[in-house]
Amino acid sequence: MVKVYVLDTSAFLNLNLALEGEVPLYTTNLVINELRNHLKKLSISIGIKRGILKVRDPPAKAISKVRNLAEDKGELKLSATDISVLALALHLREEELEPIILTDDYSVMNVASHLGVKFKAISKRGIRVAVDWLIYCPSCGRTFKTWIEKCPYCGSKVKRKPKKSKRIGT
Repeated sequence: MVKVYVLDTSAFLNLNLALEGEVPLYTTNLVINELRNHLKKLSISIGIKRGILKVRDPPAKAISKVRNLAEDKGELKLSATDISVLALALHLREEELEPIILTDDYSVMNVASHLGVKFKAISKRGIRVAVDWLIYCPSCGRTFKTWIEKCPYCGSKVKRKPKKSKRIGT
């Protein structure tokens, strides 16, 4: 299997990418659209023209799979951009590549670990434990499948806590 890196927004913001190397780089249009720095955009443009950086959007099937898994695990803080990066990595794995997501986003790392997709933290330590989150009301004890700000039964602010976790090796 050929190793490839899938870059999220934090990878572009925190790394000085020379866009040269032996490992192919991938990202999505949503990531590109989040970047505002003109020098980063120029670097990306050069990488695309040189064929070092490939911009691909994942298929709807992969996006649905990531959304469903994230919801099932209670990882509800993912943006559409985060989901696109995870879905692209999942899709690339189906193409018999070995994707490694470069990110500093703990939610992305958590979902990647549940998907069985490798990741590397950039400027942070990275997660060592994959977590399934429980969304609950601390006042009345009710649990919820989706994120809401306030409990519809008692009006208290809803929180989340780890339901179960497992050690991972990255």
